[in-house]
Amino acid sequence: MRTPGNRRRSDDRSFAAMAAVAFCALAVFAPAAVHCGRAPRIVEHPTDITVGTHEPVTLNCKSEGQPQPDVRWMRDGRPVDVTGSIRKALLPDGSLLFLEASQGKRDSDSGTYWCIANNSFGEAVSRKANLIVTYLKQDFRVQPKDVTPASGDTAVLECDPPKGHPEPFVVWHKNGQPMPADEKKRWYIQDTGNLIIRDVKSEDDGSYTCVANNLAGVRRSKPILLVTQIRPYMIQAPKDTVAMAGSSVQLQCKIGGTPQPEVFWKKISNTGVAQHIRPDHYRNEKLSEDRDTFEHVYITQDGSLRLDNVSPEDEGKYVCHAENHQGKVNAASSLTVHSVPLIAQRPADTHVSAGSNAIFECGVRGNPKPTIFWSLQNNDTVLFPKESWNEFHAEDTKDSVSTLIIYNVKREQHDQLVVMCSATNEAGSDEWRATLTVAAAAYEDTLPPIIEYGPANQTLPYSSIGNLVCKAIGNPQPVITWYKDDSPLSTEIARINITDTGTLQISNLQKSDNGVYTCVASSVNGKATWSAELKMESPKNPNVGFFRSPDPSTFPGAPSTPVVVNYTDTSVVLSWGRNGKVGSSPLLGYQVEMFTYGENVGWATLVRRLHSTHFTQAFLRPGRSYLFLVRAENSHGLSPPSHLSGRVTLPTEYHQNVPYSHDMSIAKSTLFGGHIVDLIDIKTVSSTSIKLFWEILNGEFLEGFYLYCHSKNLTGRNSTLMKLLSNATELSGAYVVNSLQPSVSYVFFLVPFYKHIKGRPSNSRTAKTHEDCPSEAPQHVEPIAYNSSSVYLKWNPPPEDSHNGVITSYQVVIQGGVGWDVLSNVTVSASTPTLLLTNLTSGVRYKVMIAAATKIGFGPYTDPILLPTESMNQINKFNDAVIDHEEIKEFVAEPWFILLMAGVITLMIVLLAAILFVRYRQLGAKKSHLGDSLNAANKLSYSSGFKTTLDASHRGQVASFLQSDHSVSNSQRCLFIDANSCHKPNWMHHDIDSSEKDSSQQLLPEIADYAEVNPNTMSTFLKERELSSPAPYATTTLVSNSSSRNMRRNSEDTAYASANIYRAQNVYSESGYSCCSSNNDCQSCMGTYMRVL
Repeated sequence: MRTPGNRRRSDDRSFAAMAAVAFCALAVFAPAAVHCGRAPRIVEHPTDITVGTHEPVTLNCKSEGQPQPDVRWMRDGRPVDVTGSIRKALLPDGSLLFLEASQGKRDSDSGTYWCIANNSFGEAVSRKANLIVTYLKQDFRVQPKDVTPASGDTAVLECDPPKGHPEPFVVWHKNGQPMPADEKKRWYIQDTGNLIIRDVKSEDDGSYTCVANNLAGVRRSKPILLVTQIRPYMIQAPKDTVAMAGSSVQLQCKIGGTPQPEVFWKKISNTGVAQHIRPDHYRNEKLSEDRDTFEHVYITQDGSLRLDNVSPEDEGKYVCHAENHQGKVNAASSLTVHSVPLIAQRPADTHVSAGSNAIFECGVRGNPKPTIFWSLQNNDTVLFPKESWNEFHAEDTKDSVSTLIIYNVKREQHDQLVVMCSATNEAGSDEWRATLTVAAAAYEDTLPPIIEYGPANQTLPYSSIGNLVCKAIGNPQPVITWYKDDSPLSTEIARINITDTGTLQISNLQKSDNGVYTCVASSVNGKATWSAELKMESPKNPNVGFFRSPDPSTFPGAPSTPVVVNYTDTSVVLSWGRNGKVGSSPLLGYQVEMFTYGENVGWATLVRRLHSTHFTQAFLRPGRSYLFLVRAENSHGLSPPSHLSGRVTLPTEYHQNVPYSHDMSIAKSTLFGGHIVDLIDIKTVSSTSIKLFWEILNGEFLEGFYLYCHSKNLTGRNSTLMKLLSNATELSGAYVVNSLQPSVSYVFFLVPFYKHIKGRPSNSRTAKTHEDCPSEAPQHVEPIAYNSSSVYLKWNPPPEDSHNGVITSYQVVIQGGVGWDVLSNVTVSASTPTLLLTNLTSGVRYKVMIAAATKIGFGPYTDPILLPTESMNQINKFNDAVIDHEEIKEFVAEPWFILLMAGVITLMIVLLAAILFVRYRQLGAKKSHLGDSLNAANKLSYSSGFKTTLDASHRGQVASFLQSDHSVSNSQRCLFIDANSCHKPNWMHHDIDSSEKDSSQQLLPEIADYAEVNPNTMSTFLKERELSSPAPYATTTLVSNSSSRNMRRNSEDTAYASANIYRAQNVYSESGYSCCSSNNDCQSCMGTYMRVL
């Protein structure tokens, strides 16, 4: 294709040829000095050449012509300058010589070259040739690095080749050999040179080299290693473990992975507290200060966790963590530590009076939580918490403490009754026995009164109130009298009063009130006394320490009933238990008091501040009867008395008791002291049967077992079953318990016995029977006529104790017609025991039956219930309302509806707040805008609706209103702010009259909406105006009575004066509004003082 340049060169050649021919023709006739020439021709064209950097290269270009052509070179369309260059030279034959080829950003010889030969007869252009100067630097821009990908991951081997021209091509070598073709296309090389290997496997391990090459050479990176690693994986995960307290536990955790993962453990206690256990934590070492001490926990070499001498505190969730560079894995297991029950709060031997209540408390520790029950010696009855039997009642209190109450004890039935508190769980059992001693009715046999709380020494300030406490018990109720300094205290003094409880109150204490006060509790059976000293001092005396009688709550609790553990004909050995309530100060000791029958001496104190809970009283008289009580004492005072001990009558001669036979003593110690049988397993057989397995540990003194079965779901005496196992078959080690309730959890334990001696219970086992079909039908089925063809059914579930499992659905059977055919069989969800029956025919008889179902099957159906079809045509509106109300109530009670309404209300509140906020901002902006204009002077600007302008061409002058040809009255020239003061112009009548009668209420807000008046944008309805003279500034009125002059305007003129005569002017008013008193002259009533900026 010929381009314009080619055509131009062709024309030039034609012209040169023609010129040559003409020249030759002239040469025939011209002188001999004229010669014939020819245009240049390229005989050797330059060719494409590739050369390395700093190497010589020559681009050939040979031409011929007459005269010899001049040769010049072009590069990329620009002339090649060889003058002054030390690297380039033009050879005589026209070739271009490069002494050192260069390739760089500033000086590059690469490009497209061609030569041009010309002489006076024309020029010739060579073909184009490409000179490529190649180079390849030594250093890789990014050197590959060793990689350790995880098996299955994608490995990225980075390589950014050295800079070069042309851009180097990258290949990878593995183990010194080029990487073979990958048919599965697991690896490829990115354009950047990175090698991507997907789904890395161990076979990909090796040495890799990145090779970059171009025409300038080849560069190799340093070899790198690819080592496939394996994420941690679990070989053997820890399992949930149940261990006995005191044993050792090892939680296995075997981990695989490359490199070998680091293993550590974390314990999450039942309270949610996390504690870390590291591999460097070994036995008898402590963790850092912010962790608990694990002296018995350490990690073995294979990563397992070992715990020695476990306790319930070690319970919790243990998580095995393993991690390496490629990832991490963890597995959790739970550790449950069972501990044998321990009766920590032992029931104490109790002494009560006949007719009162006896209370025994038993507190237990153990894991899992032990089951506590009470039993009586020589009686097969057991009482679990919340169970009663005759006068016995067991109650459950907080912190695993159970209480046994014996109401209205009788001496002949309950004296020396042995009460046993037993606790059992899966780990074992414990038992404690206490004896009930019943004394005669309180204060029989002429017992003297007992003072429970007596007065205490006090030092009080003058004019204060003094209280001396004296509370006594006895039968009959004792009478309290007071003595001062051994003289009866008169109560006729107004300042002295004795309350009904016996407390002595003295008000306005005086110096004469100093003395020793004695409380005397008297009855027909005797008396008891208690004395204390009362001192008064001046309240201003700094050397006196005032103190009042301590509150009884600061006293220690009463000790337990003293028990006579041994006696002779002249001595008695007492023992009692310490009360858990110490009071507000440390215990100082015990005070023992004694009463002797037959001697009218009252209660005698035997010892004070005794530190022991045992006391021996000697030098007693043989044959006499004695009673004892004990008080505890701290620095605040004495406790109330304990219960009275049993009456002990000393023998006239000392006889030692006859001991048990040898065998019975051994049997008793064996049964009481050790475990005879152990329940080793339990299995549920059916919905009514559970099988027990046990092992006899010591059968030397064993005649049989009492098998107890207690239900956790049932209440009352029916919750406990007892079975006597005594024959060889029943003692073989397994037994099936039948006749149990379906879907009920039961606790089983065995109590061994030998003759009349019952031993310690075995450990307990818990199992739940399988579910069964419900044993009763649904209740309270109620059909309600809904409309002319529908009946609404609702019912209640069967009684809870007849569910025999979890109710999953209800089956509703509808029968109808002459033969009561089954018309429909509908399954209804257990969560909604209602059904709406539709498409019923009025007048046809229908009946329904409903049955409840568990996952096992359906229970019995209800009795057939007739539907009220006769009344469906006459629906009671009240029923509709009831149904609608119930449906609405159920609908409104749905959680999603409550949440939806809460969201809607919240959204409405937010929108209302936003609207109020925006409105407040708008009003604030208006106030701010107006405030900026008015500043402190309450500036007024007038609406363009007034069709007025203000002349402000001179400082201190106010332009008058423009007037039309017909004269505008003064009343019409006033400011229309108060419409009641002046007539409205015609253009205002419609707006104001049609909206409100009081136009001032309408115009004032409109004025506030404008900040200033721009005369260039105002318009008027009046063609001509009359400008009145401005009033002088200061105390003159806004509009003066000076003469006005007419100012004519053509219709094509603007409504306002030229800007060089008038300009917008702000007017400030002292009062903020204008008042006109008459319609004749508005100017005379404008009393507002104005100033003009």
